[in-house]
Amino acid sequence: MPQDTELVEVRLLGFPVEIQAAAEEHNQELLREFSHIAHSNAETTQHIPGRLVALVERLRAQYGQFTEPGRDQIDRARRAGRTSVDVVYHVPPSMSLAVGEFSAQLDEADEFCRKGHLLTLATPEEQVAFRRWFLSEFERQIAGAAPLPWPAYKMGSSDG
Repeated sequence: MPQDTELVEVRLLGFPVEIQAAAEEHNQELLREFSHIAHSNAETTQHIPGRLVALVERLRAQYGQFTEPGRDQIDRARRAGRTSVDVVYHVPPSMSLAVGEFSAQLDEADEFCRKGHLLTLATPEEQVAFRRWFLSEFERQIAGAAPLPWPAYKMGSSDG
């Protein structure tokens, strides 16, 4: 459990429900393949498959309690047929470093996929843009910046 005492509110405005669902599906596919690789060969634990699987497990253990309410908001919006929703998280400041590490490892995993080392393809561009917005909003807002809604990010992003 993180040692932070104060939680920071992170608001993800205009959160794209359908893009997130596709990104979640892709991430699960990637993690299943990485997990299989990591558990089938002990030498791979220091390479990207093992490191990413270990990081995801650590982040779930440390921050899962802080992300569940947001996940519930997204699930309710999806069940209601909404295409977007404003999601609010309350997270410890230490989460900023964790999402930075996670973002870097996902970029590394995409490069691993592009090189043809896996059956899973690299993350599609729209999902990469979403991932960068999603994770950067935690870093930005924890640092004190105002929320940047997804539509504004997408319009200004060369990734989207």
